[in-house]
Amino acid sequence: MPGPAQRGQVRADKSAPIIAALKPRLEALGPGCLPQSPLGKAIHYALAEWEPLNRFLQDGRLEIDNNLTENAIRPSAVGKKNWLFIGHPEAAGAVRSFTR
Repeated sequence: MPGPAQRGQVRADKSAPIIAALKPRLEALGPGCLPQSPLGKAIHYALAEWEPLNRFLQDGRLEIDNNLTENAIRPSAVGKKNWLFIGHPEAAGAVRSFTR
């Protein structure tokens, strides 16, 4: 896994030009979208949160997504309903109640 300096350099080389091209495109598309449409909401959100969304470009220590952090915080949330599928004694009754 690359270190923060390497990651920052790769982001500067690869991600920064894409992000720079994205903002004018969003600004051009925004007026043609209904504000309450899913696309209109997404464009408005991206432009309103532009600075925080681009913070990963300035600091190679930052993760692009927070999946690793969330999974570390809530590891027990994965597979809570597995008992339905592994032959647990309560599974038969639960499946019957869903199929009626």
